[in-house]
Amino acid sequence: MILQQYRLDNTILKTTEALKLLQSERAIIETDGNTIAVPIKLGEETKGYIFHGHSKLVLDTIIETKQGAMGKSVEKEIKEPFLMLGKTKDIQQHLSTANIENLTAMGYKDGKDFIAKAEELLRRFSGSRKVWIHDCYCNASGVIFAFSK
Repeated sequence: MILQQYRLDNTILKTTEALKLLQSERAIIETDGNTIAVPIKLGEETKGYIFHGHSKLVLDTIIETKQGAMGKSVEKEIKEPFLMLGKTKDIQQHLSTANIENLTAMGYKDGKDFIAKAEELLRRFSGSRKVWIHDCYCNASGVIFAFSK
């Protein structure tokens, strides 16, 4: 049994068009074109991305109860980098190599600056420890998102 650790690639990418990263009955996460991204690797395989760009989260938190409908819809602009694990095959075809203009548009001085911020999020997601996993036989269509706030 070999345990492997999630790590960031050193390739910085950008979205080539607006993407819906998640769409379900209750949630939508979308990002604009030119959103920067760094792949999350497990061994040599890409398992997800850390994105930073003009993104939006829409949640329907309304539930029906005996007393009537409760809750509300929430729409938030995502201003900080966020992590996505899963569904990488659908996204890969919408990515290309980022350039310095893409990085500076998001407030980074260079690629190392973005990678450092992405590493911080990956460490925070893993609880300041390394994330170790064993072979996972999960539903291949599942997606995990982690946000800074």
